[in-house]
Amino acid sequence: MKSEELMLALESWIVQTMAGLELPCPRSGHQGPPQVYLHALPDRGLGDQTAWPFIVARLASGKTDEERADETVMLGIGVYAPEDQRLAGLLTARCLDTIRAGLLRDRIIGKKFEVVLPVSFAAPEPGREWHDYHFVTVETHWKYMLPRRSL
Repeated sequence: MKSEELMLALESWIVQTMAGLELPCPRSGHQGPPQVYLHALPDRGLGDQTAWPFIVARLASGKTDEERADETVMLGIGVYAPEDQRLAGLLTARCLDTIRAGLLRDRIIGKKFEVVLPVSFAAPEPGREWHDYHFVTVETHWKYMLPRRSL
């Protein structure tokens, strides 16, 4: 698999797909698209408001055989919504809808990496505390057909 190439293509695709999305930004108080990071948030971590809203793309697993290579990439989506839990849920749903609709529309990114359906997501249970920040993960699977080699 061309892991580095997949991650760079996915980063570019996410930036382009999410460009029109307006999410609250705690650092400026304005609306804007999420920032996109590869592998992890900057060293500042989740407590630093300058990182929010965000999408982190991280390689999770992969396998290669004689015909094709498969990789799993996890997307972590972080949203800021201090007004209420209802808005937080709706903003999270908006991000998920945008990602899933884009994957169904495009199917292939970087001219060679095809998403394998289904795409699944999960949200950790935040407990009973009030949270200004909300997080959800999206599990994506990608395949790449290897070129044939003569014997």
